[in-house]
This record gives sequence, structure tokens and C-alpha cells, in this order.
Amino acid sequence: MSKEFQYTIVSENEDDYSTIFTCIEAPPAPITKLTITGLTTLCTIVVLNEKDYIDINGEEYYLKESYTNLNSTSLSSLLTDLLKECKIIVSVDHSNRLNFRKEYDAQFFIYGMSYNMKQITGMYNTPFPIRVDTKGGYSVQSVGFYLSTPILYLISNLGARCFQSKARNLSDQKVVMRINNSFMTNLPIISNNVEFTTFVVSNSLSDIVFKLVDANFRPIKLLSPIFISAIGEGIETSYHPWTINIPGSETLEAKQAKDDKIFF
Repeated sequence: MSKEFQYTIVSENEDDYSTIFTCIEAPPAPITKLTITGLTTLCTIVVLNEKDYIDINGEEYYLKESYTNLNSTSLSSLLTDLLKECKIIVSVDHSNRLNFRKEYDAQFFIYGMSYNMKQITGMYNTPFPIRVDTKGGYSVQSVGFYLSTPILYLISNLGARCFQSKARNLSDQKVVMRINNSFMTNLPIISNNVEFTTFVVSNSLSDIVFKLVDANFRPIKLLSPIFISAIGEGIETSYHPWTINIPGSETLEAKQAKDDKIFF
């Protein structure tokens, strides 16, 4: 029997296409070298939804629907309409950054906003609250991410550890694929993996979790299934100069919930 198996794994849950719970047949060997070779889906990323808001003067203004296809112009119009009750106008400068100002240049405060709103408005590194009392309003210092963060990750309970310099809580995420975000809305995402390979106990292939997340390891909401291609190569244990990844008792969902509570 061949000791190399090839797999195609598909997400089927319409409520959460970015997550896959599955099992695959293991090669006839005690250890499996598992490599995710590719990921394909349509670029239908929900960048804002009904849970997203912006807090002006202590009052939270929530969106009324979900959005997948926004640019700086459409976002500024959306926010101006959302904040029309407090007479705030959102515009775009020549550097494609947002500007918030109130009619007659009156003072107001931006006390905060949801995670997705920070990413798309460019306020992902901005300290809150923001006091706006200048004649020109408040100009955001960074350009927004209109199709999620520049890098996405496919993480798994069987993945290899990936380290980041941004924060310690991101250092022990188990990654099986890194995806550079050069997407265009409603066009295919086709990504090949040349970076991550993991060695696992073959029996652990009976219980696998995959999840597509952004650069901060926050879940991505997709409106289209993802297709994952993988290769599993059976390895004998005569020589073992590798690190074997054993799934921990803590699930990805539990770990994400704990990280959200502590760091966001």
C-alpha cells in the first residue's frame, strides 16, 4: 500500500464556511508528514456586519446589514449615512484615508469601534478615545483594510507553531498555511503552500479542525466554501529528527475565546 495519500477537504457549513471539522484516512505508518498544498475559494469576505459599530459621544451606532465589497468612497458614504443623526461627515483625502468632521466644526468624541470597523477604517493602531475639535476634523493616520488584513492564516489543531512580533498571545498559534492577501472581490482566491509542513501521530488525522483567520487570528466570515488540498506521507520511526505535533486538549474555539477576552 502506498504511504502517500492525497486529500481534498471542503467546508460545507453555510453558517461558517471558514471552519472545517473533518477526519481523513491515515497512511499506513505511525507518523504522518502532513502538508497543506493549496487553498481555493471565492473572495466573498464579509468585512462588516450587523454587530459592527462606531461609538460617538458614548452612543454606539450599529450597521443594519453585512457588506463584502467596499472601497474608500463607498465606506465614507456608508459611515456618513450611519452617523447622520449626530451630523458627522466622513470623507476621503487624496491619500485614500478617512476624515471625520462634524457640521460647523463642532466638537465630538470617538470613544471606540468594533474590531472589523477598526480594520476597514484604518484605526487598527489608533488609541481611543479621540477628541475631535479642530477645524479640519480628524484625519485617520492609516489606510483601511478593505478585504481583511494583508495576510490570512489557515490554522489547525495539527499545525506548526507560528511566531509573530506583534504580541505574545499570537506566538503559539498552530498554522498550516499562510496566505498573502492580493484578492479582488468575487474573484477566485488560489493560494499554494510552500512554507508549512507538520509531523503528526497518524491516529490524530481522525479529528482535524481547520479555520481561516486574519493576521490577528480573528475568524474570517466567508460566503463561499473553501477547498483545501493536502498530502499525507507515512513516516517510519527509525529516524526522527522532527518535532511531532500532538493536538492539545484545548480546542481552537476555546483558545480564541480566551484570547479575545484577554487581548481584545
